[in-house]
Amino acid sequence: MKINLRRSSVLQTTIRDAIIEQDKLVSGELKMPLWNASDENISRARGEQMTAFNAVERLEEILQTIRDQTGKANVKGKIASLLAEQPRVQAQIKRLERMVKCEIVPSSAEFEKKVASLNQQNEKSSYSVNSSVAVGIFSSADIAKFKNQLITLRRRQVEINDELIAANLSTEINISDNDWNWLEAQGIV
Repeated sequence: MKINLRRSSVLQTTIRDAIIEQDKLVSGELKMPLWNASDENISRARGEQMTAFNAVERLEEILQTIRDQTGKANVKGKIASLLAEQPRVQAQIKRLERMVKCEIVPSSAEFEKKVASLNQQNEKSSYSVNSSVAVGIFSSADIAKFKNQLITLRRRQVEINDELIAANLSTEINISDNDWNWLEAQGIV
């Protein structure tokens, strides 16, 4: 059975959930009231737990196969490269969003005026209110360049997302008929 990577992702989540549920049934012991203690109850509990234990092992085996095929398909389909590029683009966008909000470097006259104003405030106070001055260091041309880079990166981010969606829908992996039929019998697919 061929399934695309988007369906593979959903199937992996479903299998992980089934593993968790089946694993809860495997404890290796049976607690029962003394009045109900019998070999028959122990034998029944053992059978139920062995069935759950075997189901967990089979599910983990199928999950490993799906993960392996998905990983190989990600590399083959360039998805791995896109996923590697995505965080870098997101980090650059965040950085540039900060940069475009920066103040533009003041002229010499504006800077001197700002320093003089802070000095006046300090002279009026019995203690130093402002011992430092914050000024922009980028020119308006720098800020414009950052804005253009930001626009380009946002476009690239959309392209990456579109390419990932397309690749996840068009790239397929193959699940053996035996595995698929077993998953169907378990009510997983």
